[in-house]
Parts: sequence; structure tokens; C-alpha cells
Amino acid sequence: MDGGPSAEAGSQVSLLPFSFAVDTAVRLGAVTVSNSYEVADTGDGPSFDHPGVLVTASAGDQGFGTALAPAVYPGVLAVGGTTLTPSSSSRGWAESAWQHGGSACSTLVPKPSWQSNLGCSMRTVADVSAVANPSTGLAVFCTDSSGGGWQVNGGTSAASPMVAGALTILHVNANPQYVWGHPENFFRHHRWIEWIYVLPRLSLQRGPWI
Repeated sequence: MDGGPSAEAGSQVSLLPFSFAVDTAVRLGAVTVSNSYEVADTGDGPSFDHPGVLVTASAGDQGFGTALAPAVYPGVLAVGGTTLTPSSSSRGWAESAWQHGGSACSTLVPKPSWQSNLGCSMRTVADVSAVANPSTGLAVFCTDSSGGGWQVNGGTSAASPMVAGALTILHVNANPQYVWGHPENFFRHHRWIEWIYVLPRLSLQRGPWI
């Protein structure tokens, strides 16, 4: 779900409509729900915690700072951002943390038992990161009648659905704690994507299908 301009990071927009949408999607059989919007940290959101359903959320595009919901909720896999550029390495890509990729230490959400990082005694954001720098972002073909064609889009709002789709295709455990407890499972090549280990935990590289 894309909240659009009405759900800007740090705003006081109510999450109630989005909570209802997530609950409805799950009730209708969704196995994955991606959320591309951010509002001020609100403590916890039960509607975003559905055991067995992968719920991802963009961590924001303001760099390190205030934790944002719903990414900060313990039932959500928070997706940050990286910069991905071609290189002559065997991997074919060079990747680094994107300075605007959202990351934070919550002041309201307690630290889940499965988060092992130091330096933050509360819920840490993000859990995984994927290419999000708009300058090195995702190739998207737009069919909008007002001006379609190929575009390069970015932001963690693009990274969140990419991670959600990739993990669903790979049948990765939907619990957010899985990526923290099993980093060794993300060092291998796959037909569509390649995982590498970067701070804070994992990073998703785009593959030949982009």
C-alpha cells in the first residue's frame, strides 16, 4: 500500500485507515502486505502483526532520526535503503548505505528479544535494506497516459515492496526475527536476486529481472 502525499514522514496522519486495510488484506488471504508510508512513532500497532503473514514497511527517506510507524512495530520487517552501482567486482555491483535511508532507535517500542544489536535499548530500525537511492534506483516502466516510458524510481517506498516480493518468492519465514537470527541464509546467489550482508543486517540487490 502506498499512502501517497497524505502520509508524509513524521506527520500526525492517523494509521486507522491503513490498519483497517492491512487487516482486510490478511482476512481476504494475503500472505504478504507491503506498506509504503510513514507517520510518527505511535508505540505499537496490533493490526500490523499477523503471524504467518509477511508485513514490510518503508523506514523513510530522512536518514538517521526519529523512528517512524509502521516500520517500527515489532511485527513489521522494516526496510531501509542502499545505493547500488555497477562495478567490476565478481558480484557486478558495489553497494553502500544510502545516507537518506531511514534508521532510528524507537523511544516508545520496546526492543524485541530477537534484536541483538548494541547501542539502542529499544526497537531498532531498519531490519533489512535494499536499493533505494533515487539516483541508482529501480527501473520502472510507467504506462500513465500523461507521460509513460521508462523511469528510475527510488526511496524506501520502492524498497519495501521489492523486499516483500523477493522474500515471498523465496518462501522466507514471514517473522521479522528470521532475518536477524539467520543471516547465513542470505549469502547465496539465486536465480532472481542476490543477498549480501551489510549494516544493520541485510541488503537486497536488484537482479536481472529489474
